[in-house]
Amino acid sequence: MTETMQIQEGAVEAQYLDFQTEDEDGRPWRDGAPMPRRNLCSDLTQAINGCRLEVHNYHRGLSQRLGNILRKVPDITKVPIIAHYCERRLVFKICLMCWFPALSFLTIFWGFWLLCLMGVIKGDPLDNAELVKTVEDLSHRNSTITEVCRFKDWTYFVGSKAGKVLNHHGVVLSVTNSSEMPEGFLQLEYGARGTFWQYSTSPKPDARYGETAVEKVGPIRCRYKCGTVALSQRDPKRFLWFLHKYRLRPYNIFYYTCVTFAEMVWRFHMPYHERCLSTAQMEAEYLTVSRLVTGGDSPVMMARSAVS
Repeated sequence: MTETMQIQEGAVEAQYLDFQTEDEDGRPWRDGAPMPRRNLCSDLTQAINGCRLEVHNYHRGLSQRLGNILRKVPDITKVPIIAHYCERRLVFKICLMCWFPALSFLTIFWGFWLLCLMGVIKGDPLDNAELVKTVEDLSHRNSTITEVCRFKDWTYFVGSKAGKVLNHHGVVLSVTNSSEMPEGFLQLEYGARGTFWQYSTSPKPDARYGETAVEKVGPIRCRYKCGTVALSQRDPKRFLWFLHKYRLRPYNIFYYTCVTFAEMVWRFHMPYHERCLSTAQMEAEYLTVSRLVTGGDSPVMMARSAVS
């Protein structure tokens, strides 16, 4: 009898050995129940349901706040815009909340752009009496403009792609005397505050319009774009004509900026034999001209040579 029961128990265990219920498929258990299988559809559904729940809760909270306001100030519902908003469905309200800030920004920008085009918002013009006097002196001494360079400095977002677009441009003109010996450099920078200029053997870009720190502008690969001035444009009287023609034209952030001015001066001198110079290469040219003009044995030049 006992042996018969053992044989029957063994047969029953063999029958149920590989049997699994719908919850016994090898999945991990948590809190007494098997965890559901994960797949993309279920995850996406859960995410959508979660977003819907968040939107519903946000709308519910917003409605409660609006209800409190309406109870405290019942006359506010008589305003057409608010009445129209309260009557709309949830989707329309959400789109309205997204569209209204964007529309407000575009409206403000359009107004600013229109004021700039009409000349209501503008910067200072190019006119600078001291600059004109300096160029006239060059003409009286029979000096000539032989080289033109267009340079750029950082303004915002130093070293970034945005900074390569939002940058400051200026111009350097190389001047030689009547004996065709280097005399100095006339540097021009134009912006909303008018014209900043220098005439020396080693001009430095003005920090009021751009970032001029050597450690920041030094890595710019082609900071100076230089070329030889055409023979027809070398007389300073030609450049005087340019300064008089555009002296009253004001700065405009949309169509007449430092970049526009530098490009105009560059094209006006019709350069050829174009080349790129780094900051270090341009400093070397400044040093060479300074030595020729002031003499290489002067204490100032010896100190500069020791630093370089």
